[in-house]
Amino acid sequence: MAGIGVLVTSYPKLSETFIAQEIRLLEEYGFPVEVFVRHASGETRTQSIVDEIVAPVVYLPRLPGGIRAFASGNLRAFTRQPLRYLGALGAALGRSVQLRDGTLWRFFEAGWLVGTRRIGRDGVTHLHAHFFQRTTRVAEQAARIAGVRFTVSAHAYDIYTQPPAVVRRLGAAADAVLTCTAANVRHLVQAIGLDPAKVHLVFHGVDTTRFQPRAAPVPGVAGTEDAPRFVTVGRLVPKKGLDDVLRALAKLACDFRFDIYGEGPLRGELEALVRELGLEGQVRLHGAVLQEELVPALRASAVYLCGSRETEDGNRDGIPNTVAEAMAVALPVIATRVSGIPELVEDGVTGLLVEANDPAAFATALNRLVADPEESERFGRAGRKRVEEVFETRTCFAACARLLERYR
Repeated sequence: MAGIGVLVTSYPKLSETFIAQEIRLLEEYGFPVEVFVRHASGETRTQSIVDEIVAPVVYLPRLPGGIRAFASGNLRAFTRQPLRYLGALGAALGRSVQLRDGTLWRFFEAGWLVGTRRIGRDGVTHLHAHFFQRTTRVAEQAARIAGVRFTVSAHAYDIYTQPPAVVRRLGAAADAVLTCTAANVRHLVQAIGLDPAKVHLVFHGVDTTRFQPRAAPVPGVAGTEDAPRFVTVGRLVPKKGLDDVLRALAKLACDFRFDIYGEGPLRGELEALVRELGLEGQVRLHGAVLQEELVPALRASAVYLCGSRETEDGNRDGIPNTVAEAMAVALPVIATRVSGIPELVEDGVTGLLVEANDPAAFATALNRLVADPEESERFGRAGRKRVEEVFETRTCFAACARLLERYR
């Protein structure tokens, strides 16, 4: 039966649960799947959804030890499809000389993939790559050698931080481009120049059976004896704007607790800022967590905080999955008006939106929710309803499945 080969850079990754979720849903929809990975993530913990996936995971060889494997795989690819192989090689050589961007090496990775896996009529007949980066270049080359189609899921940093010409070329070569926000669709069509018929909006979605509301409102807002508890989840990187969130919290007159779940290169800087602001007893950085650990943490909180911003290099979030997960458990959200976030968080309905890079505005919004528990609870209920209606994972994936079925 014709199958789908999913290409990813690293697998499995705690911060890319949406990819594992997609693979699991592909299997649920009856698609035979193989996962092709450029290198292992090196992480020792995995989300439980990874254990539910039955698809074989194939890791591409690594240099220098894999040179013989690459040579034999490419020889087999040439033997099977000599004309296509030579045509793709010629195109790769031309681009490699012109751009010096690793295109030739991506070609040899693709040749190994075609030569060692059943890509073609009797096996994988469609390749689907995540992110406009090296994985998509490999998928493009492998599809050309094997004579199959390929599609791409574009997310955020891969769209905004690469040269537009690179995104334009890869997007034009793909049969379809799936992306997770309407803001991304506009950028790909208007700024990059992709064919609108080729770009499709597919939200990641949230599994509302995993992320369910708490049974009763959480203590910690006005009218209770406990201090309010705030939470955020995400990688500790500049685009998350956690420094602005901390500065906003330092402006609050009330006592509070703030839990940060996630890991990343800014951990040391954020810990130093916590000390500088005198928040040591109120802020805790927990590191990365699994979904089963995250759900009770969200349920125990009063407000979810999202300080996303656009960085100097153009990097930004799309719609942070964790914001949708917080709304699924009926948490009110305070977030910034960045990228696709307003597509999920409706100001004054499912939460409050503020401008990015404005700790004072963030603090004002926080004080508003702390002072009005009824509004907070109303936002939480509306947020859960919004997720159920628009961002439920199986509803979102149905559109993805229809698209991928078209190209099998």
